[in-house]
Amino acid sequence: MNHYEHPKHPEAFVTNLELDVEGLKIPITFEINEKGYFNFRNNDYEEEFAIDGMISKKIARINHIYVPNKLRGKGLGAVLLKGLENQLAQCSVHTALPTFSKTATIEFFLHHDYKVAPISTLSSDEYKDLYMDREPFNDWIQDENDYNILKLRDKKQLYKKILLSKNIEENGRE
Repeated sequence: MNHYEHPKHPEAFVTNLELDVEGLKIPITFEINEKGYFNFRNNDYEEEFAIDGMISKKIARINHIYVPNKLRGKGLGAVLLKGLENQLAQCSVHTALPTFSKTATIEFFLHHDYKVAPISTLSSDEYKDLYMDREPFNDWIQDENDYNILKLRDKKQLYKKILLSKNIEENGRE
């Protein structure tokens, strides 16, 4: 593994790895900058696919996941997410927190063992450090049942984001 440590910010680094998607080896770059923003991406394919977000105090917020339309449904998103979780766990991140309002994206994360979490489970410092205080969250969503009720009303996109959560500590030890 190629590993680069920033001289002033040892928490910042870049590493390159390969993901295997149905026998196809895909080169990936995982980067964390000195401010804690991360990017897990491939630039060698004709269209970029990536997951990005930020890390604060051993918690990662996933802000965005992008897989081109023509590559969706082929398992790439699942492999990309698992690869990211492994890299984050190796960086001592213990929890991943996706925040989304599109129901298809929420369903993707639920399918991969994420749980709907009440926004109140975060401390005020976590809420602020992960820049969640700048976005509208649906604070009455307490669990997957609440989400399913809301989803029936708003089939494609919710009006506000919801928080999902997964403990990823064990992923990096595989």
